[in-house]
Amino acid sequence: MTPEIINTSIALELAVADLYFHFHKTYPEDSGFWWKMVLEEKGHAALLRSGRDSFLPINKFPKEILDKSLHKITESLHFITNKLDEIKKYPISRKKAFELAIEVENGAGEHHFQNFMEHTQNNAINNIFQKLNGADKDHKDRILTYIEKAGL
Repeated sequence: MTPEIINTSIALELAVADLYFHFHKTYPEDSGFWWKMVLEEKGHAALLRSGRDSFLPINKFPKEILDKSLHKITESLHFITNKLDEIKKYPISRKKAFELAIEVENGAGEHHFQNFMEHTQNNAINNIFQKLNGADKDHKDRILTYIEKAGL
């Protein structure tokens, strides 16, 4: 795992948090939902940063937690930052915001992180990451459930 992949993944988590913060401000009827998502994405970035600083120097950073393709992670990052710039100029509907969030959660960086957190690991460092992440998972499923309950 390279520092560049980890750093770009951290930037991706923060970009997703920025997108969800925009939704938090834009859709007051869903602000509580989006705020929780913002906090969790920022928590993911902090977890990766801490893991980078603690485990990368000793070559123990879990390789399974991130996509191995810097290109894919960078593409996802650019997609999100460009999409956020676009929707700030040309607002989208509440329903489109949720659809975009599902698309984001299916993207390279988010999907890989989620898969890692959902599967039981058999080593101490991976277990540390999972415990620190706690209940901050299943974003795509939570978005879909929220959409259904909101009747969107």
